[in-house]
Amino acid sequence: MCELYVKISSPVSIALDILQGEKSEKQKYHKLFMGTLIPEILRAVELLKVLKIPSASLPSLKALKKGVETRFKYAIDLALSETKIRELCLASMSHPFFKTRWIPPGKEDELKELLLAKARKMNRSNLATSPKIDGDIFGTTQCIRFL
Repeated sequence: MCELYVKISSPVSIALDILQGEKSEKQKYHKLFMGTLIPEILRAVELLKVLKIPSASLPSLKALKKGVETRFKYAIDLALSETKIRELCLASMSHPFFKTRWIPPGKEDELKELLLAKARKMNRSNLATSPKIDGDIFGTTQCIRFL
């Protein structure tokens, strides 16, 4: 019975360890970045979906899934109309480890356009406040190569 509890709770437990910045045996230290939040939540939800357990333990798994989905609905839905979601998505796409590989199918184009729009806006504000520099520094070309 204890093994089943560990199996059911491990996706959420691992995600919480990462999000709290706790180090694992493999790492000497773990730094937490804002860009880690949404990919880790989506990973934990996906692991809970594919978890195979005996039917007697299904109520526990269903309760855990429901709790995670209720608490992190904003991250699972990726409602880009909310500013905090847009900022978290930008942080995740800007993170060198995650880039765009965490994005669920159907959201790629919308999120890439969000990143490009932010890069263009930053480029315009940098050009307005900094001395003239030749080239398209952090412009659309650089951003597309990054993705």
